[in-house]
Amino acid sequence: MHINSEPVIDRRSGIEERRKMKRFAFGRLSLGLAVLVAASFGVPRRATAQTLSERRAVGAAQDPKAGAAAPGAMDAREADHYYRLFGEIVSRCPVGDQEAVFDALDALGRRYGRRPDPGAPTPDDDARLAAQTRAMYEKMRALFPPVEVTIGAGGAETAGRAPINLARGLGRFVLIEFRNGTDAPVTLDTPSTPPRRRGDAVLTIPPGAMRPLFLEISIDRADTEALTREWTAAGRAVRVTIPVKVSEPATLKGTLIDSDTGAVLPGRVHIKGSDGVYHRARLVPPDDPTLSEKMIPRQFARNLNYQWTFFYSDGHFEIRLPPGETALTLERGFEHEITTQTLTLKPGEIREAKLASGRFIDMQKLGWISGDTHVHWVKNPWNVDEDINLLPIVQRAEDLRVANNLILRHHRPPAAEFQTPTYLPVGPAPSMCGPDYHIQMAEEYRNEPFYGHLIFLNIKKLVQPVSTGAGIMGPGAIDYPINRTAILNARSQGGIVIEAHGLTGDGPANIIDHVTDSLDQIQPDDYYTVLNAGFRLPLTNGSDHPMRAIGFVRAYVKIDGDGPFTYQKWIDGIRARRTFTTAGPLLFLTVNGKDMGEEVRAGRGEPLRVKARVASRLPIGHFQLVRDGEVIKDVATRAREAEIEWEGPAGQSGWFAVRSSDKPFWEKDVAYMVHYGGNVAHSSAVYVVVDGKPIFKPEAAVALAGMLRKHSAMVAEKGVYENDAQRQEALKIYTEAAGAYDQLVALYGGGGK
Repeated sequence: MHINSEPVIDRRSGIEERRKMKRFAFGRLSLGLAVLVAASFGVPRRATAQTLSERRAVGAAQDPKAGAAAPGAMDAREADHYYRLFGEIVSRCPVGDQEAVFDALDALGRRYGRRPDPGAPTPDDDARLAAQTRAMYEKMRALFPPVEVTIGAGGAETAGRAPINLARGLGRFVLIEFRNGTDAPVTLDTPSTPPRRRGDAVLTIPPGAMRPLFLEISIDRADTEALTREWTAAGRAVRVTIPVKVSEPATLKGTLIDSDTGAVLPGRVHIKGSDGVYHRARLVPPDDPTLSEKMIPRQFARNLNYQWTFFYSDGHFEIRLPPGETALTLERGFEHEITTQTLTLKPGEIREAKLASGRFIDMQKLGWISGDTHVHWVKNPWNVDEDINLLPIVQRAEDLRVANNLILRHHRPPAAEFQTPTYLPVGPAPSMCGPDYHIQMAEEYRNEPFYGHLIFLNIKKLVQPVSTGAGIMGPGAIDYPINRTAILNARSQGGIVIEAHGLTGDGPANIIDHVTDSLDQIQPDDYYTVLNAGFRLPLTNGSDHPMRAIGFVRAYVKIDGDGPFTYQKWIDGIRARRTFTTAGPLLFLTVNGKDMGEEVRAGRGEPLRVKARVASRLPIGHFQLVRDGEVIKDVATRAREAEIEWEGPAGQSGWFAVRSSDKPFWEKDVAYMVHYGGNVAHSSAVYVVVDGKPIFKPEAAVALAGMLRKHSAMVAEKGVYENDAQRQEALKIYTEAAGAYDQLVALYGGGGK
């Protein structure tokens, strides 16, 4: 079954009747997600990231004025130090306030980094940034015990402090605060014991200044009262003595229970220890960080990973923990209650605990099936398959009904060319599909930097060559065959085509040519432009694992009610535009009884009755009704459920959608909100046709045509082809598509109102 409205403009027969425009089918929104590169500070297997401008640091060294700071501000070296420190903390240790640390990294990177903000910051801006940075450091200081060391002319002196509590055999992170009490800069060299880690970089401390280092300490003997660590400065030893109090670790054995059925179930588990940080058991070996760390979600912060605060459990786990008050949390997808409990563990104790959670809503019973459109079940470097047997466990832990596992092809030095995952061909994953959960092997077809990325679902065989272009396949690769060839191949197999990353590349051409079935990772304003130009497309979404946790953002698709769930019904639901995309909230919307993706026909002045609801496992924030791109009702609440009822006359054709967000500025950057786990969702539209005249806003069509012309000029100038005929094949699509938008504006510039 293929549900897609007839085109406004038919390339074979010319311009169709205006009446056909009302049947145009359009788009979908997904929540934008930034693509970053893996690596982190403080982890020996990775190179240390160069995060702040080397040019600034070198300039400051050569010219004292170059590194001069405004009163109360930091110079480039100090900013660089704190950038590296915060990056090392989140890359090595799961802390609860990660978003605030990311914000601190963001601010430092934008001011002093490789991609600073445009314009000249004022002295007040720099002073404010310095204050924010030092405030963040104070938060870290409260979490990680500080050891104060003053370096003077006669040597180093460690300030007296209470012993640091350690559990035998378990590491604990501390901050070593080196203060220079001399009149000259002091340079600390590599510590002699333990062997140098990449967080213990050579450090220069200006006179009178303090610079902290992040250090992990551990003890295997219970009778130890102090640890000694040693650095060198100008050939002399700088010895630091750290008083400790050692106790036996406790052992916690946990079981996860479905409170509705009593069955053991997989889930996410967070364990916050008495030391204030999170501890994790593992489904995978420690040398495979794919299920424990991910890339920091800001493009400027490349080469930094952060540690998850949770771990996946198949229903049972066992972990050693420091004794004391311990907080346990269980979460499982977006339909289960988040449950917590607190235990006080005694030294050496073996404790059993049960964590139970049930559904506060059963979306499957309501006909809604969750799915991740964009999974690559591979390890973090992308070029190695992850254990396929882990995927069903993680899928169920996330309560994700459908996982689309996409095969991709890439060239990345030093690994050279690879294609992953390789364990299964396209189609249903054998023995991993049933009435409740389904894993489908599919494809991401990619070209960079021109045509964009596409998701092909429900295909029967891989569409070759899978990837094209130098941005994906390395120097010398050509941008041919064009993406349109691959699209037609996928559709001929009964597949659906999803724009993987919003309106990039060929997107506007694919939309007007009716070869796109859905939109992932699109910004709201772009989605509204598509809808206002008269097109009907649904929203879907996916995590792009291993970029993010599988199911971190997902699509819910309403399937036909008769019989059990099948993957084909899920695909047909996308074609019928019955979807919403979410990183948490669950949305419901009807207009005169019509659901998302459906059409309401009305005469001018006839009443339109909107009923909308949101249910969430977390506080909502804002629940908004959007009409033709404008918010017409906003419910602000910290509750977990909210409703909107609105009634008004049908004045003109248009569409309605709802969105929910726990962040204050929805329009500013959805990618930002979703990437940090914001409780964000957006529905596909319900379409209203008044007096048989569908919506058409000429400025929207002009914007889409403008995108195409800009894109076409770039392809004409920079595309790499074997001959001019190949280039002209690509340019013809853009020329004709942009012309089609122009014809829409010429014919229907009145807007159909």
